[in-house]
Amino acid sequence: MSEATTDSFFPWSWSVSSQSEHPICPPSSSILGLYAAINAVCTILSILAGNSSIIRIITCGMFGNEDGNPWRYMWILPFGLQLGANACVAALTKSAPGYADQFQIWELMLFYTLRPRLSWIILGFIADVSTKRGKPWRSSFISNMIAELLLQVMALYTAGTVVHFATVRGYYVVHTNTYKALPQAAHLFYGGSLYYLVAGSAYILVFASSLFEYIDRAEARKAEGPNYLSRGHWVVVAPLITTWLASWLFLVRICPARWRQV
Repeated sequence: MSEATTDSFFPWSWSVSSQSEHPICPPSSSILGLYAAINAVCTILSILAGNSSIIRIITCGMFGNEDGNPWRYMWILPFGLQLGANACVAALTKSAPGYADQFQIWELMLFYTLRPRLSWIILGFIADVSTKRGKPWRSSFISNMIAELLLQVMALYTAGTVVHFATVRGYYVVHTNTYKALPQAAHLFYGGSLYYLVAGSAYILVFASSLFEYIDRAEARKAEGPNYLSRGHWVVVAPLITTWLASWLFLVRICPARWRQV
């Protein structure tokens, strides 16, 4: 089969591609390791910065008081930081030598909303840990839940764009020549997008419902013990096999050089 043009595999008019005549993609293990390292660093920082007692000390008592329900406005911080990080990566990629400059920063920023994020899940497991000063991670968890909900809704646009593109071209019709001609990386890319759109949409609806219930109970101070969410901690475990897994499938083999066939 002659070399396929990778433009025919993507729904966007832009791409991030090397100008080298013989581009080399990093191994999947390196990509997975990089995302794992980023998530580990973000998780540690979230645990430290999300502790209301630590914030109270750092800000000399100006912030970190749970009675004021700081999550009402603090969700802007993780939401802005996540989008800001995406924008920084996009700007660095755009200015890096050796890459074709075919995209706008906001396009890649929106694309990266589909990357996996772990810190809010870890905060969910420690949100009900009690200390002498109450539950120091509760407000931070609510803030991060709100931010994650908004980011996942934004990511649905990217996943939906890919699914629509693949559907109209018959890339999901199994046992056809069109489907069989696709490279393995394309199957993972389209499959991950479809999985995110379907499983992610269902999960986001339950996620939103649980978030509102969590907030109601937090304000009423009714919930005690480890099972603070009425549906249990599965709400922070479920994304590991839905949106989180779909994100890995979507991103792990997206390097265009892997999509060329001979």
